[in-house]
Amino acid sequence: MANSPDMLWTLLALGKLGATAVPVNLAAKGELLPYFLTQSDSKYLVVDGEVSDRLLPLEETLGQLQGVVVRGEGVSRTVRGRATVPFGELLAAPETLPPEEVRCFEPHYILYTSGTTGPSKGVIACHAQGFYVYGATQFAALGAMTNIIWKQPPRPDDADNPVRLCFSIPAPGEFIEAFERRFSLKVVTWFSMTENYPITLYAPGDPPDKLASAGRPRGEAEVLVVDEHDVELPPGRIGELVFRPRDPWSVMLGYYKMPEATLATNRNLWFHTGDRAYFDEEGWLWFVDRMKDSIRRRGENISAYELEVILAKHEAIQAVAAIPVPAEMGEDEVMVYIVARPGHRLTPEDVIAFCQPRMPYFMVPRYVEFLDELPKTPTEKVEKYKLRARAVAELDRVWDRERAGLQVSR
Repeated sequence: MANSPDMLWTLLALGKLGATAVPVNLAAKGELLPYFLTQSDSKYLVVDGEVSDRLLPLEETLGQLQGVVVRGEGVSRTVRGRATVPFGELLAAPETLPPEEVRCFEPHYILYTSGTTGPSKGVIACHAQGFYVYGATQFAALGAMTNIIWKQPPRPDDADNPVRLCFSIPAPGEFIEAFERRFSLKVVTWFSMTENYPITLYAPGDPPDKLASAGRPRGEAEVLVVDEHDVELPPGRIGELVFRPRDPWSVMLGYYKMPEATLATNRNLWFHTGDRAYFDEEGWLWFVDRMKDSIRRRGENISAYELEVILAKHEAIQAVAAIPVPAEMGEDEVMVYIVARPGHRLTPEDVIAFCQPRMPYFMVPRYVEFLDELPKTPTEKVEKYKLRARAVAELDRVWDRERAGLQVSR
């Protein structure tokens, strides 16, 4: 469902019933949509009618679905053989609740990660971890969102808004003071993940020279930077960021049906973020980069692995590597290096045409480059750091979807 009061009511109602909600990105289609629905063992689907046609090719793969609730006008044949309920009927239903008590440590929803080192993992969040906001006086602007807001034409009423705090991740250091004055608010930043809560925070009144950091621990968690053996590193040394909460039920219960990944993430009794960072001498945390194979474009996390799996199904593609390259607005743009199969011809336009119906719009590559072979280690792993260096050095001559005028529809 798109963002709407109905979507929020659905999440709250499922929590009140003791059911587990599985929010799915509205842009999901192709192979990712059935993966989310089947991996989560979802039994019922609430869907906006305008996107219900995406279920048409999935009827045979979604055998576990028992019923579908359609909001608005939908494609009825997408739910052949299953109970179909108009969303409006739910609003007229009795308010009787099931007799079971819903407890704070029980699952409330499953949120899927970006799938950085393999298929997306379903994060099981309990009721104590989730929260909702009404009459909002604060909002989160991830990555490029702050730049996009800032670049809107100034208006006389920019400061006429109820917002007190903007959680900008990362904070826009180059225009932060002007941003705060223009919109009459304060900018703060933090470090958090789908699996947990903000474990560090930069708050109003903190030193201005620390604004580009990820803040500092505020007592809700123990936070360390460690080496490859989980030994704590001194200030200034870059390592993996790990933490453990002080309050129970404040982080995920685990990854759904992925016990090995759950155990690996929580090894040695510390939650391993998979991100590289360091503490300075004053105890402020500075994010460096991701250890995971992830791309972040305009606030969306993109799994390079999942993008590569989809592209590898093209009959003319022998090998593919997806990497992040710097974006003009901050964060990343998506670039793919492709090795064509012998005897096949492939153009960048062919690649985009293949991607469009099979993946969310934000995942479709902007840059496409063809190589005779990908650089690999002796164990046959692609040396992506070499590809990133090559891309940065040659980006102005690489085929660019935006420069070519190709539009990607949502």
